[in-house]
Amino acid sequence: MPLYLYTAQYTAESLATQVKQPVNRAERTRVPVERLGGKLIGAWHAVSDPVHFVAIIEMSTEAAMASLALAFGAGGAAREHKWTPLLTPEQWVAALQHAGDTGYQPAVSQPEAPHVR
Repeated sequence: MPLYLYTAQYTAESLATQVKQPVNRAERTRVPVERLGGKLIGAWHAVSDPVHFVAIIEMSTEAAMASLALAFGAGGAAREHKWTPLLTPEQWVAALQHAGDTGYQPAVSQPEAPHVR
């Protein structure tokens, strides 16, 4: 199943609510993930800006991930939601091997050597 790195930044209102009523946001995240057939691999909080919440989430399909992204985005408790697909080392090597077969030709394949006068 595909893995995703999820990061988000809480809104000021969300942080104020959490200060007044502390709850485990990782557990609150786990429920919708599992309802969509996924698995919350791990979740962490960061005291930084712009990232406050980080999770590794395994989803059964891209459509399930999109549904989760829409639900999280519509909730309004966070902004700057980012979903990054993760590759295993084996998937990365396979991607590298296939990259040369794409036929892609960049506009400049190598920097030109400076002219010496």
